[in-house]
Amino acid sequence: MKNLLFGFFLLGLTSLGFSQNIIGGIEEVKLADVYLSNINADYLAKVQDENTAKSVKHLENIASRHKITESHKYDGRDDEFKTRFEDANGFINAYYDKDGKILSTSEKYKNIKIPDEVKNTIYSKFPDWSVDNFVYVVYYDSDKDAVKTYQLILRKDNKKKKLKLDHNGNIK
Repeated sequence: MKNLLFGFFLLGLTSLGFSQNIIGGIEEVKLADVYLSNINADYLAKVQDENTAKSVKHLENIASRHKITESHKYDGRDDEFKTRFEDANGFINAYYDKDGKILSTSEKYKNIKIPDEVKNTIYSKFPDWSVDNFVYVVYYDSDKDAVKTYQLILRKDNKKKKLKLDHNGNIK
């Protein structure tokens, strides 16, 4: 019985050893280069910077990659096509041309991370005030620069103050 098991074991190893031989050889296949581009890269370059919150970037990236021709609401018309993107922190109303290029957007976000430049301005100019409400608004037009505004309501005791700051922390 021992010899029989040993024989099956050797037979199994022998067949595995021969299965590793390459009979026909391996041919190298060269694939054509694939270039990917985002038609809305200009939009992303204008609305995003190093201070843009991750949740805002996420929604803006979704809007930039959206293919309007695959939308069930798109009917092939030549005029602007409006789409709305939403998540828990905000929304984007985006207008596309017939090729899928973003013409303009209006964006509004709440409960996102306040950039350090904006925080530093608030705490240096209004040291005893606290942020009561915070909204980040972006207006983009393909022919103009993006307008990025942080709208804040500050509180101190029974006083309220409304502030608008740009993305660099400058008070408007």
